[in-house]
Amino acid sequence: MKLSIDKQYKTQDGQPVRIICLDRIDSQWPGIGLYEIAPGCNEGILFINPQGQYSLPLQLVLPQNLIEVTPWGDFQIDEKVMVRSSAVEFWIRQHFAGISEGSKPMTWNNGYSSWTTYDNNDANKTSWTECRRPTPEGLA
Repeated sequence: MKLSIDKQYKTQDGQPVRIICLDRIDSQWPGIGLYEIAPGCNEGILFINPQGQYSLPLQLVLPQNLIEVTPWGDFQIDEKVMVRSSAVEFWIRQHFAGISEGSKPMTWNNGYSSWTTYDNNDANKTSWTECRRPTPEGLA
């Protein structure tokens, strides 16, 4: 994952993280992020490595991955979605298959779902530039 100060991220347990630095003089943990310890009260510091993993200062546990916040972050696997690659194309009905490493929404190929696909890898998924939940008219 290519980290950016301009993007939004969260921890694996859903806490928002604000990236404030990605060029600290530290080859292992060049990034600094802040997260809210208590609502409206105080912020804690996270050390972030170039792979998007984070660790608390002085914590001797394996780092966890940051998750980029996307418009599709709350979509469920196999949820019905409408997708297209550009604004001039028609919307296509598909089933949501996750988010690619490039932060693009993905759907299952050939009308499959996680239940019916023969292999749950990215080779059986297509990424799109636009993805939304269907309107009631789109479900008809």
